[in-house]
Amino acid sequence: MATLATPQGFSNGGNDLAAAGLTQSYLVGELETAMMDTLDPVVTGMVRLKIDMAGKGSDTLRVPYIDDVGFSRRFSSLATENASITASALTTGYSAITLGMYGLGHTVTQRQRILTQPGTTLTLPQLISMVPMSYLATLRYLACVSGATISTNIGSATAALSEDEIYTLAAAIISTSGASDKGRPLVTLHPEQLNQLRTSLRSSPAFVQNLQAYLQAAGAADGSMFMNFMGLGFDVVKTEDVVIDTGVYQGFAVSPGGLGYAVASVSGLAADMPAAAEAIYLDQYGLIIYRTVSGLDTAVNGYQGRAHLGVALGDTSVFLQRGMISVQ
Repeated sequence: MATLATPQGFSNGGNDLAAAGLTQSYLVGELETAMMDTLDPVVTGMVRLKIDMAGKGSDTLRVPYIDDVGFSRRFSSLATENASITASALTTGYSAITLGMYGLGHTVTQRQRILTQPGTTLTLPQLISMVPMSYLATLRYLACVSGATISTNIGSATAALSEDEIYTLAAAIISTSGASDKGRPLVTLHPEQLNQLRTSLRSSPAFVQNLQAYLQAAGAADGSMFMNFMGLGFDVVKTEDVVIDTGVYQGFAVSPGGLGYAVASVSGLAADMPAAAEAIYLDQYGLIIYRTVSGLDTAVNGYQGRAHLGVALGDTSVFLQRGMISVQ
């Protein structure tokens, strides 16, 4: 037995728990989560569901479009009252979305579950309940990867995003035939791009002369989405998933529906899944979540989530698309 010095104190072993090796204590029930990007790509309209591919016989979807009809085709004048009419040609094309396969899982040993102090980590049921959030983060990332492929860019790879770029985008919306009729485009920016833009806006005459009205026009309801930014006819969202390529932020602007996603519903797997898997079928996501039962011989419990989805840009003939680039 150890001899305890006088006076007995916590730091010299006078506390039995400290002597037994408990060097930290935890605030049970107050498990906090790290700061994270919570922008929902579906709620904000960054991506729109196009179709459920289950039972279609293919993993690639084609979304057709047609041009040179309706408002894009005018009548031709006739030279005489009995002149014949030449038939007009149509223009057709399609956009394509290919389904990918994505997975997520966690495992926990039975001993860890038995001995861990309650409230200091997440249990498997709690982890499973958060899988849809990870799915939406994946969908958001895939949307940003697709947006980074837009070839018509506004901005510069060697300069910060400025007030001039948002006016250029507003002009493109007005001057591009039919773009305004699609609804307000959604501009997706990296948070640092938004900081660059705010720095530029500080010297704007509108900011200096009418601060309150100017800030209201650029305000955000929840800090992540700016509706009708500056009254210029487009909305803005910020997310850290914006691609950074060789020191360049690859933000982008797309008409509503211009970024689409497809899924394959998974409820058809129900007949094949063992009851012990306790499978959850989220057809609207093309996502199945189930417990893994193969690790019981090693005293390991876990789950897996498997998603079948794809994201792609629509055709530039149908949707306004602009890259919004700036230096990192």
